[in-house]
Amino acid sequence: MIVFKWQSDGLPLHVTPFAGESRMNQDTGAAIVVLLHLASGRHLDEFATALARIGEPYDVVVNLPRIDGGDEARRSLRDAVEHALPNARLIESDNRGMDVGGMLRLFGCALHGSWRYWLYLHSKSDDRWRRAMLDPLTHGARRAIDLMARPGHDRRFAPVGMAGAWSYPFDYYNLGPFLDLMNSLGVSLETGWERYYIRYPNMRGLPIEQRIAHSMAGARRALRPELDLEYAAWLFGDADTGRQPMNAELLRRMIADRVLGPLPYFPGNFFWIRRDVVERLAGTVDLDAEFRALPAGLRSDRERQSRAHAWERALPVFALKQGFALATLGADRSDSSPKPPRGGVDSPRL
Repeated sequence: MIVFKWQSDGLPLHVTPFAGESRMNQDTGAAIVVLLHLASGRHLDEFATALARIGEPYDVVVNLPRIDGGDEARRSLRDAVEHALPNARLIESDNRGMDVGGMLRLFGCALHGSWRYWLYLHSKSDDRWRRAMLDPLTHGARRAIDLMARPGHDRRFAPVGMAGAWSYPFDYYNLGPFLDLMNSLGVSLETGWERYYIRYPNMRGLPIEQRIAHSMAGARRALRPELDLEYAAWLFGDADTGRQPMNAELLRRMIADRVLGPLPYFPGNFFWIRRDVVERLAGTVDLDAEFRALPAGLRSDRERQSRAHAWERALPVFALKQGFALATLGADRSDSSPKPPRGGVDSPRL
């Protein structure tokens, strides 16, 4: 096992080698790396069992955020990781932005290796969601890699850059922080109706609910805005929905809504991703600076939406805008795999 220490500014301080390993980019010959963010060790056996289903050689890098409990608790967790995942490489980081902070830290470390296909997982506390995403992502590992390995050869066949268990349409929640993040990533999104008005000039000036009804028919959907700020304001009462706490009424409206944006995201932030997508991401933003910008000690983003929540939506959109395609794996199992729990107001964040 290898342990990376981090200074308060997030830069590597020193490396402590275990079992003869001395650096992150040690070549094991594996094309796959599992990037695992662990806020606790409660589900380590479950992760170990799930990873055994991958069926291909892989390495594991685990991020442990520094949380309450002191040195003894951290040593105990490291020992548990070494027992459950004996070949894992371990990094420690400040506790920022929940699983998104771990994702950014692990991305930065994995870029020092040579792995081509990355599987990002984290210790999501909700058992239904965690298992519903782990199952198709690990059972479908071979298919995910096959899809990502195919080169794109024309506009109809873009290379697959990310694969998730399921994708959901963009729900307009946390829109303000999302747009700020998209601006940082240099991503331009169509947020107005001008393309639609060119084709249907009689729609200009009509109330939003009339335009929505007209635009949802067939090929007209393709002319709709990627992010309809006017519709978001009409639906939620405020286009900058990041100002609103996640509450039961908003959640009901999102679940019932059928006019949500065409931009997809992977719920729960579990996914496969190609290395070159992250290389382009790292060439656009400073991953260390993004990590430091995340709120420290964040336990939930239901009460106060943050940039961490926006990253869950941003990464698939960034991949699409870079010319990659997205794939889903959850519907391709022959047996009765669990469906993502999306039916009640007690569901975790979307």
